[in-house]
Amino acid sequence: MKKFTLLILFTLICSTSFSAPPTRLHTYTTGTTISSSDVTDNEDAIFNYLGAGVDSIKDGSITNADIVASAGIPVSKLDLSTIATNVSFTGNNTFSGANTLSGNFTLSDSYKLDLSNVNCSSTTEGLLLPQATSCASATAEGQLCWDTDNDALYVGNSTSASIIKPSYKVGSLTRDTATATGTQEETGVGFQPSAIIFFAVEDTSDEISFGFEDGTSYSVYLADDGAWRPSALTSIKDEEATTGDRYEGTVTAFGADGFTISWVKTGTPTGTLTVYYMAFK
Repeated sequence: MKKFTLLILFTLICSTSFSAPPTRLHTYTTGTTISSSDVTDNEDAIFNYLGAGVDSIKDGSITNADIVASAGIPVSKLDLSTIATNVSFTGNNTFSGANTLSGNFTLSDSYKLDLSNVNCSSTTEGLLLPQATSCASATAEGQLCWDTDNDALYVGNSTSASIIKPSYKVGSLTRDTATATGTQEETGVGFQPSAIIFFAVEDTSDEISFGFEDGTSYSVYLADDGAWRPSALTSIKDEEATTGDRYEGTVTAFGADGFTISWVKTGTPTGTLTVYYMAFK
């Protein structure tokens, strides 16, 4: 009987040593004689549990001071679904899965945000820019904004948000050659040009010209007598070969949204000059 009792006791001790915290094997009530063996049984249960290593800790019982910097706790043991404090990363860091950042995320100098391993093979990969129906308020220097109403990309320059457009613009303008010498402003280009190609034709004749402008004019034009004549004095030219009447235009200013042509009238030219252009940023 004693051997059977010892076997049960040993089983209880082992089970408490490797699972949950031990429970009292013997209890004591007032007026009862306490057996030394009962006390030893209770003590052995505690000692055996602690000797095997404590595997259950009361929630909230560990404070920050209890964890040393060299503890080396693996990320798999931490719940990082919500971090409500400032976090500083140094060196190379890899984020996997879906991560949501709130607040400011700043990279120090000499570091980079490397997305080169993302092949954008689906709509769930890659970089999605900030979006709004209007980007008028995205004016911070270098701030990017995707206009969802117009499907256009804007970048801030510290005072306004400018649309990022293709680096060229094709357009046209007209000029009545009977108009006196003066200037004509062409806007709506969308950027400040640095060079322009012109193709001009007069509606009532075969007068035509091709011109190039980048601040230093050069043009080749064809008068109505069918002869090509080069000129380095203007970029747009309409000339009547037999009379010498002519109407010439040269770009005198490149503006933020277009350019200004200065026209010079010589003689008494007539007709409407249509000028097609391709402006380059």
